Amino acid sequence: MIDDDYSDPPEPEAWSEYHIHGNDDSATMYWSTNDDGDTGYPGEQASDTYEFQRRGDKTALQQAVRQAGGGSRRGILHTVRVYINGTEYTGDKDYRPS
Repeated sequence: MIDDDYSDPPEPEAWSEYHIHGNDDSATMYWSTNDDGDTGYPGEQASDTYEFQRRGDKTALQQAVRQAGGGSRRGILHTVRVYINGTEYTGDKDYRPS
């Protein structure tokens, strides 16, 4: 017999985080994940750092957001969080400062 208050344990969650710091001319993006194998489940941990400089009409921050795939989002098996200078960004890949 199953207890009335029983619930299945939650599925393990895969995640990626992008922390972008900088300005229009220069930005650094720190990336980390627990799903480096891109399976949708936690597994291999990984992290990296990327540097961006203004190029033509694209600011460093715009390039970093595009590299991150846009703002924070939740897929079926993977949560992505994106932060720009400490504030969560939830917009699309075409970042425009407010």
